[in-house]
Order: sequence, then structure tokens, then C-alpha cells
Amino acid sequence: MAYNITVDFWENQRFKPLQGGWASPFYGGFPNYSDLVGQDVAKGSCLNDDSLYLPSGWAWLDEWKVDSSGYFGEADEQGWSYAASFDSLVKASQDRLLRKERGALLVTRRRRWIRVAKCVDAKAIEREAERTVRLQWLISECRSRSKI
Repeated sequence: MAYNITVDFWENQRFKPLQGGWASPFYGGFPNYSDLVGQDVAKGSCLNDDSLYLPSGWAWLDEWKVDSSGYFGEADEQGWSYAASFDSLVKASQDRLLRKERGALLVTRRRRWIRVAKCVDAKAIEREAERTVRLQWLISECRSRSKI
């Protein structure tokens, strides 16, 4: 029996006119990479260099890609959705009401990245049956290896 899961994270950015465009959120504020509700999940280097490791018994089926499903609402051509604040983005994500329009006061944006993993060992499902399969579950080794 094949068992696949979709692992996800959200990339968050703030418009910074003095820097000339979009960039990571302010240091110490909202995380650059988060889960649906805005909790910090990983350092960007862990996501960029593919050092996220799956638990034993799981294998990646594809590469990271921007979610274009529309499940959480609207997004522009690059997958970004916009709002006036990160709190507004999180609420719209939870309500599946994200908007793709960008306006002068819409200074935050986010997009969802996804990747599919497959269970290659039936015992792995038993070991993780009680656990929610989320990105946080996968990053413990990445965090211990990342340079701060």
C-alpha cells in the first residue's frame, strides 16, 4: 500500500521601500519560513540546500515547488498572496481567503511551498501513527546542523 504525504512551509516577506523591494521580515519579528499559523519552522539555508531529512522509512518523491492549487485562496503568477500585515495573512490563510491583488498598503506577502514524501517502509507508518506529519517533524537534524 502506497502512503504519500505532502510536506509544506510558508515563505513570508515584507515590502521594504528603502531596500528597493521585497525582503525577509524584520529581524526578531515574523519568521521568513513558517507553518500555516506563522510559527518559525526552519532556517532558509536548510530549505535551499536540501538538508531537510526525512525520518527513517520515508523518501522524497519530488523537489520543492510553489503550491498552485488555489486551496488557500488566490495567488499571483509566482504564488504570492498579499495583505496589510502578517496577522492578516495568517488569518486569510486559515480561512482560505488569500488575495493575489497587490496594493500600496499591502506590504506583506506569503507563498506556500510543498514537497511529496512516500513511505517506503510500512513500519515507519506504525512508528509515526500518533504524530502529525508537519515540516517541524522533519527539521530537527537540519536545525542541529545549521550555522546561526
